[in-house]
Amino acid sequence: MKTKLTIITTTYNQEKYIKSALDGFVMQKTNFPFIAYISDDCSTDSTVKILKEYAKKHPDIIKPIFNKKNVGPMDNFINTLSLAETEYVALCDGDDYWTDSEKLQKQVDFLDHHKDYSVCFHKTNIFFEDKSKPEEIYPKDFKETSTLDDLLKESFIPTNTVVYRWRFNKKENLKDIFPQNIVPGDYYIHLLHAEKGKIGFINEVMSCYRRHAGGMWWLTSQINGQDEFNLKYGSKYISFFENVEQHFNLSPETFDSQKSYLAHNTIRCYLAKNNFQALVDFKKAHNDLYEKHINDFNYLSSYQEFSKFKKAIYLMLTDSKQFKNKIKEKISAFKHKFK
Repeated sequence: MKTKLTIITTTYNQEKYIKSALDGFVMQKTNFPFIAYISDDCSTDSTVKILKEYAKKHPDIIKPIFNKKNVGPMDNFINTLSLAETEYVALCDGDDYWTDSEKLQKQVDFLDHHKDYSVCFHKTNIFFEDKSKPEEIYPKDFKETSTLDDLLKESFIPTNTVVYRWRFNKKENLKDIFPQNIVPGDYYIHLLHAEKGKIGFINEVMSCYRRHAGGMWWLTSQINGQDEFNLKYGSKYISFFENVEQHFNLSPETFDSQKSYLAHNTIRCYLAKNNFQALVDFKKAHNDLYEKHINDFNYLSSYQEFSKFKKAIYLMLTDSKQFKNKIKEKISAFKHKFK
């Protein structure tokens, strides 16, 4: 029987968590064949060893990929997605796991019987590894059917709950379709599939979403963590909104409040850290937002230092051009002298 579904998972140094994810895959009871691509991005812990053990025990399901060099989370994600050529695709991060052995069967049955739907998701149990906050079910209450317009307003699909009616084929290069340097990548994939059909919701808890210090969204839940998030991901998050506006032919003002909020706080964080090179890069990537918000902080001493930094860079580049021109003139004169 033809393989009907592909699970996509990426991992890096997740020896503490990856077994739970893999156990969730191999326990699935389905009336169709499925495989799981788990791409390891050069882990330095025992993640690779664990993947090899599971692949040996479950060769029909577990298909590990071992990158020869570290490519980073986004490229690893896109590279692994590019391998999918089945009717359906499910996502699960290496630090999350499934709790219902019939999860995939339920979601595939739903999509098989609802051809006008392209996405199916369910509830998940969110828990904090350090127990700093109580567990919660998300989403608590949700309508059975949603649309692209709903998803554009709010990201409500936890990654480990989603199954897509896969819209791409092997001939398409996902790297040409998928924007570079954006986060969150899973939200963008949700949107691309919601573009093709409706979104179905199953009102059952069938997975666990783990919040821990190594996770990207952990920062947003911590006191003062938002600043670190802005330093790491602020510019990429703005790029996400800009690319969504462009792909879906939305007005550049559609996400204006989100972009302005991110720009203001990202610039503030760069200045607070005296990270002037990051500010220069931010200006190149988001010039209009930079010009709109850089003067919000002209009262800071670091703002004055950045002004000096920009001037020094300009003078250095100018002097460099003048120096090169003088060298060219001397070489030309030297060649002319010995003709």
